[in-house]
Amino acid sequence: MPKQISEDAYNELKYSFLVNKEHEWENRQRAFKDVLTGYPNGILFSDCLERAITEAQADGSTVVVLCLRLGGIEELDCTTEVKEKFIVEAGQRISEVLRRCDTVARAGFSEYMVLAKDFVRLSAINNVVNRI
Repeated sequence: MPKQISEDAYNELKYSFLVNKEHEWENRQRAFKDVLTGYPNGILFSDCLERAITEAQADGSTVVVLCLRLGGIEELDCTTEVKEKFIVEAGQRISEVLRRCDTVARAGFSEYMVLAKDFVRLSAINNVVNRI
């Protein structure tokens, strides 16, 4: 027969469990999100790309991947904090011109990846590239 525990012990175990679950969630977020920008990282982007390709093969839709490099950031004569602010701002500006269904991810220090789906015309893709 199970042993009874006090209400205090039960509450302590419950609290410990909730704290562990919170840490587990935070670690999962760190594993798939870029710490600086909060955008998906390369691991999550790869997963999204695999799913998009599978869906496109099934329904005949299109998948477009854009690789963007913010050139010259490493050579700028400024603090790391200023460079990071520039990188965050660049990501926000990229996101602003994309559709809600598109994905932007940070792939490296000064690199972003964009996953866009369901384009019917090449001119629509060109419009996105020009806006970026």
